[in-house]
Amino acid sequence: MQVSLEQPGGLERRLRIEIPEETIQDQVKARLQSVAKNARIDGFRPGKAPARVIERQFGPRVRGEVLSEVIRTSFLDAVGEHKLRPVAEPVIEPVEIAEGAGFGFTATFEVFPEVALAPIEAMSFEKPECEVTEADIDKMVSVLREQAKTFQEVTRPAQNGDRLQLDFEGTLEGETEPFPNGSASDFTLVLGQGRMIAGFEEGLVGATAGDERTLGLKFPDDYHKADLAGRGVTFKATVRKIEEPVLPELNSEFFARFGVESDDMAAFRTEVRANMERERDRALARRFNEKVLEKLRENNTFDLPQTLVRAESARMLQEMRRTLAMRGLDPSQFGAGEDLSGFEVPASNQ
Repeated sequence: MQVSLEQPGGLERRLRIEIPEETIQDQVKARLQSVAKNARIDGFRPGKAPARVIERQFGPRVRGEVLSEVIRTSFLDAVGEHKLRPVAEPVIEPVEIAEGAGFGFTATFEVFPEVALAPIEAMSFEKPECEVTEADIDKMVSVLREQAKTFQEVTRPAQNGDRLQLDFEGTLEGETEPFPNGSASDFTLVLGQGRMIAGFEEGLVGATAGDERTLGLKFPDDYHKADLAGRGVTFKATVRKIEEPVLPELNSEFFARFGVESDDMAAFRTEVRANMERERDRALARRFNEKVLEKLRENNTFDLPQTLVRAESARMLQEMRRTLAMRGLDPSQFGAGEDLSGFEVPASNQ
Protein backbone atom coordinates (compact mmCIF):
# COMPACT_ATOMS: atom_id res chain seq x y z
CA MET A 1 0.00 0.00 0.00
CA GLN A 2 1.33 3.40 -1.00
CA VAL A 3 0.19 6.42 1.02
CA SER A 4 0.87 10.13 0.50
CA LEU A 5 -0.43 12.96 2.68
CA GLU A 6 -1.40 16.43 1.45
CA GLN A 7 -2.37 19.49 3.49
CA PRO A 8 -4.52 21.74 1.24
CA GLY A 9 -4.85 24.33 4.01
CA GLY A 10 -6.12 24.87 7.53
CA LEU A 11 -7.31 21.65 9.13
CA GLU A 12 -8.05 19.87 5.86
CA ARG A 13 -6.04 16.77 5.03
CA ARG A 14 -6.03 14.56 1.94
CA LEU A 15 -4.68 11.03 1.85
CA ARG A 16 -3.89 9.41 -1.50
CA ILE A 17 -3.87 5.66 -1.13
CA GLU A 18 -2.99 3.03 -3.77
CA ILE A 19 -3.64 -0.67 -3.24
CA PRO A 20 -1.68 -3.23 -5.37
CA GLU A 21 -3.79 -5.40 -7.65
CA GLU A 22 -2.30 -8.52 -6.04
CA THR A 23 -3.74 -7.55 -2.67
CA ILE A 24 -7.19 -7.02 -4.16
CA GLN A 25 -7.08 -10.22 -6.22
CA ASP A 26 -5.99 -12.31 -3.23
CA GLN A 27 -8.98 -11.09 -1.21
CA VAL A 28 -11.38 -11.50 -4.16
CA LYS A 29 -10.13 -15.05 -4.72
CA ALA A 30 -10.52 -15.95 -1.06
CA ARG A 31 -14.02 -14.56 -0.90
CA LEU A 32 -15.07 -16.28 -4.16
CA GLN A 33 -13.86 -19.59 -2.75
CA SER A 34 -16.04 -19.00 0.30
CA VAL A 35 -19.02 -18.13 -1.90
CA ALA A 36 -18.48 -21.23 -4.07
CA LYS A 37 -19.01 -23.57 -1.12
CA ASN A 38 -22.70 -22.67 -0.83
CA ALA A 39 -23.55 -21.17 -4.23
CA ARG A 40 -26.62 -22.62 -5.95
CA ILE A 41 -26.25 -22.41 -9.74
CA ASP A 42 -28.55 -24.11 -12.24
CA GLY A 43 -26.93 -27.20 -13.72
CA PHE A 44 -24.49 -27.76 -10.85
CA ARG A 45 -24.72 -29.36 -7.46
CA PRO A 46 -24.20 -26.97 -4.49
CA GLY A 47 -20.51 -26.23 -4.11
CA LYS A 48 -19.54 -28.00 -7.38
CA ALA A 49 -19.73 -25.11 -9.88
CA PRO A 50 -16.43 -24.41 -11.72
CA ALA A 51 -14.38 -21.44 -10.56
CA ARG A 52 -14.87 -19.59 -13.86
CA VAL A 53 -18.66 -19.86 -13.49
CA ILE A 54 -18.50 -18.58 -9.90
CA GLU A 55 -16.27 -15.68 -10.97
CA ARG A 56 -18.54 -14.75 -13.89
CA GLN A 57 -21.66 -14.70 -11.75
CA PHE A 58 -20.32 -13.32 -8.46
CA GLY A 59 -17.05 -11.65 -9.41
CA PRO A 60 -18.24 -8.02 -9.87
CA ARG A 61 -20.24 -8.04 -6.65
CA VAL A 62 -17.46 -9.65 -4.65
CA ARG A 63 -14.86 -7.21 -6.04
CA GLY A 64 -17.10 -4.30 -5.00
CA GLU A 65 -17.38 -5.72 -1.48
CA VAL A 66 -13.62 -6.21 -1.30
CA LEU A 67 -12.93 -2.66 -2.48
CA SER A 68 -15.30 -1.24 0.14
CA GLU A 69 -13.50 -3.18 2.85
CA VAL A 70 -10.08 -2.27 1.48
CA ILE A 71 -10.98 1.42 1.45
CA ARG A 72 -12.10 1.27 5.07
CA THR A 73 -9.14 -0.68 6.43
CA SER A 74 -6.48 1.11 4.39
CA PHE A 75 -7.84 4.50 5.43
CA LEU A 76 -7.74 3.51 9.11
CA ASP A 77 -4.21 2.16 8.69
CA ALA A 78 -3.05 5.37 6.95
CA VAL A 79 -4.66 7.58 9.60
CA GLY A 80 -2.92 5.60 12.31
CA GLU A 81 0.42 5.68 10.50
CA HIS A 82 0.31 9.49 10.19
CA LYS A 83 -1.20 9.96 13.69
CA LEU A 84 -4.19 11.90 12.38
CA ARG A 85 -7.42 12.57 14.30
CA PRO A 86 -10.28 12.94 11.77
CA VAL A 87 -13.24 15.06 12.81
CA ALA A 88 -15.76 13.13 10.68
CA GLU A 89 -16.03 10.56 7.91
CA PRO A 90 -13.84 11.34 4.87
CA VAL A 91 -14.98 12.18 1.36
CA ILE A 92 -13.75 9.29 -0.81
CA GLU A 93 -12.94 9.80 -4.51
CA PRO A 94 -11.35 7.21 -6.82
CA VAL A 95 -8.21 8.15 -8.74
CA GLU A 96 -7.03 6.87 -12.09
CA ILE A 97 -4.02 4.59 -12.08
CA ALA A 98 -2.56 2.28 -14.69
CA GLU A 99 -4.82 -0.56 -15.80
CA GLY A 100 -4.12 -3.68 -13.82
CA ALA A 101 -2.02 -1.78 -11.28
CA GLY A 102 -4.64 -1.99 -8.55
CA PHE A 103 -6.99 0.56 -7.06
CA GLY A 104 -6.43 4.11 -5.81
CA PHE A 105 -8.50 6.71 -4.02
CA THR A 106 -8.24 9.97 -2.12
CA ALA A 107 -9.78 10.55 1.30
CA THR A 108 -10.39 14.20 2.19
CA PHE A 109 -11.28 15.16 5.76
CA GLU A 110 -10.64 17.62 8.56
CA VAL A 111 -8.63 16.90 11.69
CA PHE A 112 -8.97 18.21 15.22
CA PRO A 113 -6.74 21.22 15.83
CA GLU A 114 -3.62 20.97 17.93
CA VAL A 115 -4.20 23.25 20.90
CA ALA A 116 -1.25 24.59 22.85
CA LEU A 117 -2.65 26.66 25.69
CA ALA A 118 -0.94 29.88 26.66
CA PRO A 119 0.42 29.79 30.24
CA ILE A 120 -2.34 30.96 32.54
CA GLU A 121 0.27 32.19 35.02
CA ALA A 122 1.06 35.05 32.63
CA MET A 123 -2.54 36.30 32.63
CA SER A 124 -4.13 38.66 35.13
CA PHE A 125 -7.76 38.49 36.23
CA GLU A 126 -9.65 41.17 38.10
CA LYS A 127 -12.34 39.91 40.45
CA PRO A 128 -15.46 42.11 40.32
CA GLU A 129 -16.90 43.46 43.55
CA CYS A 130 -20.29 44.87 44.50
CA GLU A 131 -21.69 46.17 47.76
CA VAL A 132 -25.38 45.91 48.71
CA THR A 133 -26.35 49.32 50.10
CA GLU A 134 -29.36 50.48 52.07
CA ALA A 135 -30.60 52.22 48.91
CA ASP A 136 -30.43 48.86 47.09
CA ILE A 137 -32.56 47.29 49.82
CA ASP A 138 -35.09 50.13 49.57
CA LYS A 139 -35.35 49.52 45.82
CA MET A 140 -35.75 45.76 46.28
CA VAL A 141 -38.50 46.22 48.87
CA SER A 142 -40.33 48.44 46.38
CA VAL A 143 -39.93 45.77 43.69
CA LEU A 144 -41.29 43.07 46.00
CA ARG A 145 -44.32 45.18 46.88
CA GLU A 146 -44.89 45.93 43.20
CA GLN A 147 -44.81 42.23 42.37
CA ALA A 148 -47.38 41.50 45.12
CA LYS A 149 -49.76 44.32 44.25
CA THR A 150 -53.47 43.77 43.74
CA PHE A 151 -56.08 45.85 41.88
CA GLN A 152 -59.34 47.38 43.01
CA GLU A 153 -62.05 48.91 40.86
CA VAL A 154 -62.35 52.73 40.74
CA THR A 155 -64.73 55.20 39.09
CA ARG A 156 -62.20 57.94 38.34
CA PRO A 157 -60.62 58.50 34.89
CA ALA A 158 -57.90 56.03 33.87
CA GLN A 159 -54.24 56.88 34.38
CA ASN A 160 -50.94 55.13 33.78
CA GLY A 161 -50.54 52.12 36.05
CA ASP A 162 -54.27 51.35 36.04
CA ARG A 163 -55.55 48.03 34.75
CA LEU A 164 -58.33 48.31 32.18
CA GLN A 165 -60.80 45.76 30.95
CA LEU A 166 -61.93 46.68 27.44
CA ASP A 167 -63.28 45.57 24.10
CA PHE A 168 -61.72 46.81 20.88
CA GLU A 169 -61.99 46.34 17.15
CA GLY A 170 -59.36 47.34 14.56
CA THR A 171 -59.97 48.25 10.92
CA LEU A 172 -57.11 48.88 8.51
CA GLU A 173 -57.01 52.07 6.46
CA GLY A 174 -58.92 51.63 3.20
CA GLU A 175 -60.90 48.64 4.44
CA THR A 176 -64.36 48.32 5.95
CA GLU A 177 -64.13 45.06 7.88
CA PRO A 178 -61.99 44.39 10.99
CA PHE A 179 -58.69 42.71 10.15
CA PRO A 180 -57.92 39.20 11.46
CA ASN A 181 -56.69 39.07 15.07
CA GLY A 182 -57.27 42.81 15.40
CA SER A 183 -60.19 42.59 17.81
CA ALA A 184 -60.70 41.39 21.38
CA SER A 185 -63.32 41.22 24.12
CA ASP A 186 -62.70 41.50 27.87
CA PHE A 187 -59.10 42.36 27.08
CA THR A 188 -56.92 43.22 30.10
CA LEU A 189 -54.37 46.00 29.70
CA VAL A 190 -52.17 47.86 32.19
CA LEU A 191 -51.65 51.40 30.92
CA GLY A 192 -48.07 52.53 30.53
CA GLN A 193 -46.48 49.12 29.95
CA GLY A 194 -46.13 49.66 26.21
CA ARG A 195 -47.71 46.37 25.17
CA MET A 196 -49.69 47.90 22.31
CA ILE A 197 -48.58 49.96 19.31
CA ALA A 198 -47.73 53.62 19.90
CA GLY A 199 -50.78 55.75 20.73
CA PHE A 200 -53.11 52.94 21.81
CA GLU A 201 -52.50 53.11 25.57
CA GLU A 202 -51.99 56.88 25.48
CA GLY A 203 -55.39 57.24 23.84
CA LEU A 204 -57.10 55.53 26.77
CA VAL A 205 -55.63 57.74 29.48
CA GLY A 206 -58.46 59.85 30.96
CA ALA A 207 -61.22 57.47 29.86
CA THR A 208 -63.86 56.33 32.36
CA ALA A 209 -65.79 53.08 32.55
CA GLY A 210 -68.31 52.97 29.70
CA ASP A 211 -66.38 55.40 27.47
CA GLU A 212 -66.00 54.60 23.79
CA ARG A 213 -62.91 55.94 22.07
CA THR A 214 -61.78 55.96 18.45
CA LEU A 215 -58.00 55.78 17.99
CA GLY A 216 -56.47 56.62 14.62
CA LEU A 217 -53.01 55.00 14.67
CA LYS A 218 -50.31 53.51 12.45
CA PHE A 219 -48.39 50.26 12.70
CA PRO A 220 -44.60 50.72 12.93
CA ASP A 221 -42.66 50.34 9.69
CA ASP A 222 -40.68 47.50 11.29
CA TYR A 223 -43.75 45.71 12.70
CA HIS A 224 -43.11 41.96 12.95
CA LYS A 225 -46.08 41.15 10.70
CA ALA A 226 -45.12 42.36 7.25
CA ASP A 227 -48.73 42.68 6.02
CA LEU A 228 -49.43 45.25 8.76
CA ALA A 229 -46.11 47.13 8.83
CA GLY A 230 -46.51 50.84 8.12
CA ARG A 231 -50.30 50.66 7.59
CA GLY A 232 -52.83 53.02 9.12
CA VAL A 233 -55.42 51.52 11.45
CA THR A 234 -58.47 52.70 13.41
CA PHE A 235 -59.32 51.07 16.71
CA LYS A 236 -62.72 51.47 18.32
CA ALA A 237 -62.32 50.73 22.04
CA THR A 238 -64.93 50.48 24.81
CA VAL A 239 -63.68 50.66 28.40
CA ARG A 240 -65.55 48.20 30.62
CA LYS A 241 -63.74 48.55 33.94
CA ILE A 242 -60.90 50.52 35.52
CA GLU A 243 -58.84 49.20 38.43
CA GLU A 244 -56.02 50.92 40.30
CA PRO A 245 -53.01 49.13 41.80
CA VAL A 246 -52.89 48.58 45.57
CA LEU A 247 -49.51 47.87 47.16
CA PRO A 248 -49.43 45.51 50.16
CA GLU A 249 -48.70 46.88 53.59
CA LEU A 250 -45.27 46.20 55.08
CA ASN A 251 -46.56 43.99 57.90
CA SER A 252 -46.17 40.48 59.27
CA GLU A 253 -48.49 39.03 56.60
CA PHE A 254 -46.29 40.44 53.84
CA PHE A 255 -43.04 39.48 55.60
CA ALA A 256 -44.25 35.88 56.02
CA ARG A 257 -44.20 35.43 52.23
CA PHE A 258 -40.42 35.64 52.45
CA GLY A 259 -39.95 33.41 55.47
CA VAL A 260 -39.80 36.12 58.12
CA GLU A 261 -42.14 35.19 60.96
CA SER A 262 -42.14 38.64 62.55
CA ASP A 263 -43.55 42.11 62.08
CA ASP A 264 -40.08 43.59 62.62
CA MET A 265 -39.08 45.70 59.63
CA ALA A 266 -35.40 45.35 60.52
CA ALA A 267 -35.65 41.54 60.44
CA PHE A 268 -37.33 41.71 57.05
CA ARG A 269 -34.65 44.01 55.65
CA THR A 270 -31.97 41.66 57.03
CA GLU A 271 -33.56 38.76 55.14
CA VAL A 272 -33.80 40.85 51.97
CA ARG A 273 -30.13 41.80 52.31
CA ALA A 274 -29.10 38.15 52.77
CA ASN A 275 -31.02 37.11 49.65
CA MET A 276 -29.55 39.97 47.63
CA GLU A 277 -26.03 39.12 48.76
CA ARG A 278 -26.50 35.46 47.77
CA GLU A 279 -27.72 36.52 44.33
CA ARG A 280 -24.86 39.04 44.12
CA ASP A 281 -22.28 36.36 44.92
CA ARG A 282 -23.69 34.04 42.23
CA ALA A 283 -23.80 36.85 39.69
CA LEU A 284 -20.24 37.95 40.46
CA ALA A 285 -19.03 34.36 40.18
CA ARG A 286 -20.69 34.03 36.75
CA ARG A 287 -19.22 37.35 35.63
CA PHE A 288 -15.75 36.37 36.84
CA ASN A 289 -15.97 33.03 35.04
CA GLU A 290 -17.02 34.82 31.85
CA LYS A 291 -14.07 37.20 32.17
CA VAL A 292 -11.69 34.27 32.65
CA LEU A 293 -13.08 32.47 29.59
CA GLU A 294 -12.87 35.67 27.55
CA LYS A 295 -9.22 36.12 28.55
CA LEU A 296 -8.49 32.51 27.63
CA ARG A 297 -10.12 33.02 24.24
CA GLU A 298 -8.06 36.13 23.63
CA ASN A 299 -4.81 34.31 24.38
CA ASN A 300 -5.53 30.98 22.70
CA THR A 301 -6.19 31.04 18.97
CA PHE A 302 -6.76 27.98 16.81
CA ASP A 303 -8.67 26.94 13.72
CA LEU A 304 -12.20 25.59 13.96
CA PRO A 305 -13.14 22.45 12.00
CA GLN A 306 -15.80 23.61 9.56
CA THR A 307 -17.42 20.18 9.74
CA LEU A 308 -18.16 20.66 13.44
CA VAL A 309 -19.25 24.28 12.93
CA ARG A 310 -21.79 23.24 10.29
CA ALA A 311 -23.03 20.35 12.43
CA GLU A 312 -23.51 22.58 15.49
CA SER A 313 -25.18 25.29 13.39
CA ALA A 314 -27.58 22.74 11.94
CA ARG A 315 -28.34 21.39 15.42
CA MET A 316 -29.07 24.87 16.77
CA LEU A 317 -31.23 25.68 13.76
CA GLN A 318 -33.22 22.48 14.19
CA GLU A 319 -33.69 23.25 17.89
CA MET A 320 -34.95 26.73 17.00
CA ARG A 321 -37.40 25.26 14.49
CA ARG A 322 -38.79 22.87 17.10
CA THR A 323 -39.14 25.64 19.67
CA LEU A 324 -40.95 27.95 17.24
CA ALA A 325 -43.20 25.12 16.03
CA MET A 326 -44.15 24.26 19.63
CA ARG A 327 -45.24 27.89 20.05
CA GLY A 328 -47.34 27.75 16.90
CA LEU A 329 -45.01 30.04 14.95
CA ASP A 330 -43.75 29.68 11.38
CA PRO A 331 -39.94 29.19 11.54
CA SER A 332 -39.45 30.81 8.10
CA GLN A 333 -40.71 34.15 9.46
CA PHE A 334 -37.75 34.24 11.82
CA GLY A 335 -35.07 33.17 9.33
CA ALA A 336 -35.11 29.62 10.68
CA GLY A 337 -35.77 27.96 7.36
CA GLU A 338 -32.39 28.61 5.79
CA ASP A 339 -30.02 26.00 4.42
CA LEU A 340 -26.68 26.11 6.26
CA SER A 341 -24.86 23.62 4.05
CA GLY A 342 -22.52 26.33 2.76
CA PHE A 343 -22.06 28.15 6.04
CA GLU A 344 -18.48 28.83 7.10
CA VAL A 345 -16.77 30.78 9.82
CA PRO A 346 -13.14 31.92 9.84
CA ALA A 347 -10.54 30.69 12.27
CA SER A 348 -11.15 32.24 15.64
CA ASN A 349 -10.51 32.17 19.37
CA GLN A 350 -12.61 29.49 21.02
